[in-house]
Amino acid sequence: MTFNANIPQAGDFLSVSQIDMLRNFNTMNSIFERDHTPLGEGLVEDRGKHVKLDLPSQAADPVTAANVQALYTKDTAGIPELYSRLENSGTVDQWTKNGRISPGLRLQAYVIFDSQGNILQNPDGSALSHNVTNITIPNALVGGINIYDDWIVNFTTAITTQYYFWTIGAFYGISPITIQPVYVVTAPWKFGTYANTVQTTSLRVSTKTILDVVTAAVQMTQIIQVQIFTVI
Repeated sequence: MTFNANIPQAGDFLSVSQIDMLRNFNTMNSIFERDHTPLGEGLVEDRGKHVKLDLPSQAADPVTAANVQALYTKDTAGIPELYSRLENSGTVDQWTKNGRISPGLRLQAYVIFDSQGNILQNPDGSALSHNVTNITIPNALVGGINIYDDWIVNFTTAITTQYYFWTIGAFYGISPITIQPVYVVTAPWKFGTYANTVQTTSLRVSTKTILDVVTAAVQMTQIIQVQIFTVI
């Protein structure tokens, strides 16, 4: 159906223009429903709401006035990409590449704890953690000391392992059994092998002795910080 903008004419009788007006109403309703809930939707509050947004590719960046920002698509290397432009025909930013939104990072879990698995606190008493229930020590303590430097960070809410990665920082003390240097690094258990380390509900972390001039790196690791991110 084609919309007729010249209906009704001033001298038209209603019986003459009725068919054309019905066609116009049907055409407008049909076009409106492409990206919106129908005008006859059962829930009145949902009528006219967007269900999706189709943005035909523009040949050039649009002109924007003051206090107006434009969101649009234009072809880049033959692919319609999403762009925005600031007011007054300002800066143009590309939001997608190859049709996908540029990735960002989302912090999923965070904690700072000591070698005995105690989560540290802010001055106001709140825990220095996010989405972490507690820290458990899988190996038995020797004399109340975690000589294996081995911990499991348990998440409060499970995290998908897809695009899941971590950053770990650690502060080291002096080995109480030697004045010789012992080179260690705190890393995921078994050097981060996914099959052994990454779980939706926990991340296992331990200290690795890289150059051991004695038999063990006893209590070298003092404070550990773990952050878990996913790529979005």
